[in-house]
Amino acid sequence: MMAMVARRRIARTAKFAGALGLAVVVAHGVVSARTLWSPARTETAVASQQVRDRSALPAASQAEEWGPPVEGVQLRLGLVPNGAPYLPGDLPLFQVQLRNRGTSPVSYQSEAIIFGELEIDGAWYGEVHVGSCCSAVRDVAAGADSDVSSMRVIASNTFQLKSPTPLVLTPGSHVVRVRTVARQFFDIHTSTRSGLVLLSNPVSFNVPALSAAAERDALVRQASAGGAAGMAAARALVEKYPDAAVEAIRAAVVATADAGMRSEYVGVAGLLSGDSVVPFLQSQLTPDAGLFSQVRAAEALLARRRRDWLPPLLDAWRSHQGLPGTTPELDAMAQLIAFLGGSGIPEAIDALARNSQAGVDVRLAVVETFLPPTARAKTQSSKGPSVSVISRSAMDTLPGGPAGAAIARLLGAALDDQGQRVGLSATFDNMSYEDPRVCDMAAFVFATRWPDRYRFTWPATLAERDAQIDAIRRARSSVG
Repeated sequence: MMAMVARRRIARTAKFAGALGLAVVVAHGVVSARTLWSPARTETAVASQQVRDRSALPAASQAEEWGPPVEGVQLRLGLVPNGAPYLPGDLPLFQVQLRNRGTSPVSYQSEAIIFGELEIDGAWYGEVHVGSCCSAVRDVAAGADSDVSSMRVIASNTFQLKSPTPLVLTPGSHVVRVRTVARQFFDIHTSTRSGLVLLSNPVSFNVPALSAAAERDALVRQASAGGAAGMAAARALVEKYPDAAVEAIRAAVVATADAGMRSEYVGVAGLLSGDSVVPFLQSQLTPDAGLFSQVRAAEALLARRRRDWLPPLLDAWRSHQGLPGTTPELDAMAQLIAFLGGSGIPEAIDALARNSQAGVDVRLAVVETFLPPTARAKTQSSKGPSVSVISRSAMDTLPGGPAGAAIARLLGAALDDQGQRVGLSATFDNMSYEDPRVCDMAAFVFATRWPDRYRFTWPATLAERDAQIDAIRRARSSVG
């Protein structure tokens, strides 16, 4: 099956990961970097972590209370009082603070600290941060201390630097230090030196050993709260305590505001074996669940060889053919097209062909769904919102039988679609295009799927393209 995303988001993960020199991990079709953000964030999320009470940090010995100074600036790490790990294997909630004993003010953004790296028992780790950035610059005068910030590190999102090795916290005592980071969009700096890298004092914490019953209850509480923080617990429930997973995930969906995150919970529920989860998946097929969740529920039901997802998903297609305006809406529409095209169900593919109410971007995306993975564009750019195809699980070969006949009908009809997307361009290994028409994309699919029968080289002029498209029509007619 295939997933589609807004063109303006393509390769952003790889770009940031490469810029940071960090390892990239691919799991379940999702690309993650050790640290990732985009420079458009409001300050709400980071500001909410500020703690105005500078006495909140627990007392420590004078020798260990602060890390070593750099330009007179030091970093202090502590544990939030009563902030023991709330899940098995979790890190505690930390608090961090800067002290300026230099002769000039120091400026910083909180991300330089809370997106920092962690040394745990002698090994260095980084947490995956997906989102946006950055908070306002804050100043600490000479001789002053900063406000205290809380720092929550999700253990399941934490990996060794430049390695896919995840953090695994066993019961017992552990020692942690934090090291600040300097990035393009945030750092710690003085008037004479930028990119200060500070190391905190070491802090010890204990991970308790829990009974199976206590672990199960803790996971249920965490997963039921929803949001990003509950996702790891939901996955753990599916793996270790599947009998408790459905109701916890149902509560998480209710508690989660973000439509994309809700759909991730639906996808996790779909990993459960057996049919006990089917009523929950069916409840996520309604329009009120949102298009993301409808698609994820349909994926899970299709994997169980069920077809009760088909009528609500076809209704969703009929009601969402206009080009959405926001990135989440683009993603949702793209996932719907990709799912229907890759479902192998003739009725779903025929429905995609009935797209006369759709804009040219959507019609292009429908055709592009059937490109082989080897024919994906290396680079793409778009003026204005658009959608593109990225492989979720590669459709290396197209189905035969009735589903294959439906795909051929769709592509054949698209050869007559002169709709043109001005402002769209892409580069492949040995060719490129600008301002493509739907018929051009259909010809390209024919040529890449059946290169022994059809030829399309994407020439520059419309007349040359039309000649190659006519040749494909004649060749199709000759084989019936």
